Amino acid sequence: MILLSMILVPVVLAPLALIAEKVNEKYPRYVSLVSALYLCLATVYLFSKYPGQGFAFEEVYPIFPAFDFVLKLAVDCISLTLIGITAF
Repeated sequence: MILLSMILVPVVLAPLALIAEKVNEKYPRYVSLVSALYLCLATVYLFSKYPGQGFAFEEVYPIFPAFDFVLKLAVDCISLTLIGITAF
């Protein structure tokens, strides 16, 4: 669930930042800060719980089961490094 949330949190908070700008021009900064902090904390969690080899944190979400369409998310050493670079 953590990998999917790392994708969805910025996607959900981006329109919220756009709406918050209409209320006060400083609010989008706070929304972006919350998103960035979540991504950094989630990345630290992934680094701390990674077993060291192979795929970890595998998540499978059926999109359209009749045609066997599924969303599969997993992390290996290389993708974990790229997630860390992107988050920080």
